[in-house]
Amino acid sequence: MRLYVISSPLQLINAIEARERFPHSGEDILIYIYREQADLDAVSGILDKQWAEIKYFRLTAFTRLFYPLLLRRLLEKNTIGRVYIGYPYNIRAHIANVCDVDTWLLDDGTFTLWLNEELSKASSALWKPPSIVDRLLGRRVDLSYLNSIVFFTAYDIETPQSQVVVRNDFSRIKSQITEKPAGEEVLFIGTPVEGRMLPSLEHFLSAMKQVRAFYGQRKIVYALHRHEDEKLRQAQLKPLGISTVRFDTPLEVACYERGDAPFEIASFTSSALGNLHDIYDFSARSFRVPEQNLISERKEIFNTLYADLEKRQIPITTLSAIN
Repeated sequence: MRLYVISSPLQLINAIEARERFPHSGEDILIYIYREQADLDAVSGILDKQWAEIKYFRLTAFTRLFYPLLLRRLLEKNTIGRVYIGYPYNIRAHIANVCDVDTWLLDDGTFTLWLNEELSKASSALWKPPSIVDRLLGRRVDLSYLNSIVFFTAYDIETPQSQVVVRNDFSRIKSQITEKPAGEEVLFIGTPVEGRMLPSLEHFLSAMKQVRAFYGQRKIVYALHRHEDEKLRQAQLKPLGISTVRFDTPLEVACYERGDAPFEIASFTSSALGNLHDIYDFSARSFRVPEQNLISERKEIFNTLYADLEKRQIPITTLSAIN
């Protein structure tokens, strides 16, 4: 049996890619960790019938404390040969440590690059010992297993401890693609950058004004990230002549379902930009925020993200400094 433990739509896409690329004679069991009904809705359109079983694990105050007890039967009664996880922490770390088998990390966008950077730092919070509460409750959350993890990722990374990297080329999605007629609109891939990349909403709007000016009169559609408030973003971007859209599935799937291809896809550093460029060969462009406008403690990771886009030969247009 192989166990897949995911908690986001992109992790699910990559779990399906791994399942189809590395078939085996046993069962494939999916555990979906979620908080709210909206999290379930986000993956409903991409769940298929190829899983032997799908288990839903809702995060509550109780399950966060006692997941070792709740998962014991599943982990002890089955012979698990490989574990695929999304995020490496908490419940996933416990599963990886209990199973103690070949463990693969499913790509979850830009987090993968950040994690790879952290693995090289002896002072990283990744290596903090389990707490007394973790020990008392039997939560095996030590992250030392990451030293032998296998990365299943679309990123071209060099790992610090010679961890294995298996390139995800999205072969399953690619096998189903048919050529689509070129459209006229720019699809800008959104992300909640305030407080993460840029220090304020004003900085975000200033950057989007420059994007608007770059494309002139061409229509721009802003694809909302699942963590962005639709009404707020619509109110913020409408005065700039930018419309918004929320897709029911991740863009890697939504663009498969669309009737046409965008004129160009664009973003600041969204992982979907590189994925869509690789999968569909869309014309793509990144808009680089000047380093002085990046939140200081996160400059390193964003510079790493821009470097990855350059490796993929995606054109990068540097914005003017934002005052």
